[in-house]
Amino acid sequence: MQLRWISASGIETRDLVALPDLLRRDDGFLWLDIPVCDDEAAQILSATFGFHNHAVRDCQEKRRIPKIHTYADHVFLILHALEFEEEGWGHLVELDQFVGDRYLVTIHGPLSAHVPLETALRETDSVRRRIEAGTLRPKSPPELGHAIVSALVLGLEQHLATIADRVAVLEHSIVRDGRRDDPQEVIERLYGLRHQLLLIRTTASLSREVYAGRRTMARSTGVSPERLAIIEDIIDQYEHLSRLCDAETEFLDQVLAFHDARTVTKMNVAMERLALIAAVLLPVSAISGIYGMNVIVNGQTDFAHVGAVLVLMGLIVGLMLRWAKRQGWW
Repeated sequence: MQLRWISASGIETRDLVALPDLLRRDDGFLWLDIPVCDDEAAQILSATFGFHNHAVRDCQEKRRIPKIHTYADHVFLILHALEFEEEGWGHLVELDQFVGDRYLVTIHGPLSAHVPLETALRETDSVRRRIEAGTLRPKSPPELGHAIVSALVLGLEQHLATIADRVAVLEHSIVRDGRRDDPQEVIERLYGLRHQLLLIRTTASLSREVYAGRRTMARSTGVSPERLAIIEDIIDQYEHLSRLCDAETEFLDQVLAFHDARTVTKMNVAMERLALIAAVLLPVSAISGIYGMNVIVNGQTDFAHVGAVLVLMGLIVGLMLRWAKRQGWW
């Protein structure tokens, strides 16, 4: 657990034993970052901060749906980032927050075995480095929480940019280059990228909805304009991300539709050619079948007879090809 004190002079790292004293100070605010909510962390959340048992249990158990719950002196949030494996599988990375007037507590929820702890700490570490560098100077816990949520949204946008690059490569190979890749592999890659877009879109939409509910409650309770502006900005960020996902999904669907249409066209052309071959050879097969079954084979070959039959077959094939040409089959 990392305990930090943030004031007008900057950010300072403090020992955990100083937590009760820092909670009583009003010349700044504290930021407690908890990588894993174990029994010790749960005891601190319950005994020192007095958080509700249900909220503490939510921090210890994996939650797949974003959540915002308002208490008398703080707000509890459950938000998510995403991490994708090389194969395209997506994993939710949970980040919980308790936002009070003099403190911000961030708890990194239970992680999948495929997600390292460094990945879960990515957004909070990024915000900490910005504060240490002086490029970010939050004046209150809500402002610090806003910076962390903005980092979550930025991470989702970076995933979206990566997906867009991969879709562009596939679109170039399908539409422009026309390379003959394995159709099944192309379809699997396209639908894998579409699934990733759906995950980002769902995460952004659910997060946007919980903040919209928080906005409604904030307006009814009369929170400060500064806090309402923070809520509005986060809603705008998630809405913008959702619209980007929709646009990219629409483009990917068009690529899929083009790939499907071209594949169907190739199959139709192949079937037409096979039908042409069958139509041309059908009369020849009929003549050879009937002729072979009804003519007695002599001891010697009558070349004139065979030649006449071959000429007849060739004439029929020529007439069939001419007819097929008029029909536009070739």
